[in-house]
Amino acid sequence: MTRINRRAFLSGVAATGAALAASPLPQSVAAQPAANASSSPHDNPPSESSHDVIDFRYAPLLRQTAFCFPDDPYKSLLNQAGELLYEYPSGASALFFALKIGFALDGMNTATVLSQQLESPSIPIVRTTLTYPGVSMLLITFATNDAGEGRVDNVIVEVTPHSAVTLNIEPLIDFDTLEKFDLEERDGMISVLRRPQRQVLLVGKVLENNAPSTGHTAALHNSTDRSEQLAFHRGQASKAHPWRAFFRFPLAQQDASPAIAALAHPEKCLESCRAFWKSWSATLAPVAMTVPGRQGEFVQACARNILQAREVRDGKLTFQVGPTCYRGLWVVDGNFILEAARYLGHDKEAMEGLRTTWAGQLPNGQVVGSGGKEHWKDTAIAMFTLVRQCELSQDWSPLRELEPQVVHAVQFLRSLQAEAIRQDSALGRYGLLARGFADGGIGGLRDEFTNTLWALAGLKAITQAAEQR
Repeated sequence: MTRINRRAFLSGVAATGAALAASPLPQSVAAQPAANASSSPHDNPPSESSHDVIDFRYAPLLRQTAFCFPDDPYKSLLNQAGELLYEYPSGASALFFALKIGFALDGMNTATVLSQQLESPSIPIVRTTLTYPGVSMLLITFATNDAGEGRVDNVIVEVTPHSAVTLNIEPLIDFDTLEKFDLEERDGMISVLRRPQRQVLLVGKVLENNAPSTGHTAALHNSTDRSEQLAFHRGQASKAHPWRAFFRFPLAQQDASPAIAALAHPEKCLESCRAFWKSWSATLAPVAMTVPGRQGEFVQACARNILQAREVRDGKLTFQVGPTCYRGLWVVDGNFILEAARYLGHDKEAMEGLRTTWAGQLPNGQVVGSGGKEHWKDTAIAMFTLVRQCELSQDWSPLRELEPQVVHAVQFLRSLQAEAIRQDSALGRYGLLARGFADGGIGGLRDEFTNTLWALAGLKAITQAAEQR
């Protein structure tokens, strides 16, 4: 067997990339503008012939953006309108959250979302621009985790007229929730307290450089059975002096005093977030891989998103598919995520992720993830992933270490053939696996082939590896 490690593979990729960079670009690619913080992803769409260019023509209208940190237990999300999304209930629709917090202007119709973009592919500071007739609202959303303060979500709000006039405005904060809130106010700062625990949910302050308030204080108003609105200090806004406020959401049940003290320094908090992500790298040594242009930005964004979804669960590093309905160990997806982690140089973490997968093995030999017990393919994919990780690292010691568990897993798959015969199913008559859950939008237990197909792939990989070791 020809031995090739990841570094040699990536060297080949780098050489190919260099050759491509030296070649004339197709006109459609050369005309593609570079991504930047001031452009919308829907600006300058490529021509129909630009099938080789990464673009956002088919981006979903409804989307969620993670702005949390790597391995962050607080998977902070916002939607396309800049609403903060909290308390996702397990098993619910991916669009349902027990608490949504949005920002609006009183007396106005629903805002139009003008744009939303990250500061850069590797910096999830999200800028959402909402527009009303005659005025725009900018929401700058980001996370912080400063020493002595703890994990906090942050939103800077700026309201600016379109013309050279001074407008009286009354900002609103919408709480879409079943829970009621208490409200406190001290020295122009508000605290919304949550019942029954009375934990601080939100603190906010109008910033010092605004035009004087008209004296109206913050107040909570019932809007619907599920929604409450906080009418926050009326103020004046002009192009020269936008109405600005800073809102903070302590997440870790911590003492809110440090978060309150920092309300007067939004730029300092913003720079803290930016400094963390500037020091972060999608790749780890000894990998030295760069991909030019928008393709490289796409790699950075994907790597960031993989690490944002990752989490330590029950003391085990777990590579997860996402922050809501896929926040768990999904063995199928995990196979490819762990391979991506290897290419990015996260060798130690990939091995921890592999061990997390095998930690899900039951006494009967089955490996179970979030797909459920009838997702038989997880057992086979765990074997496939083990071999693939050994190939990429050229370290076969994990295969020898996990050999007893692999043998037990093979025995479990063999028992599924016997179960299929007992079921007297079409699968059993062909010597395949028992009825199972196919996944991919196909619900229920049925005579299907995907579990058997993955079992064959996993068994082939483990057999070939055993023969060559």
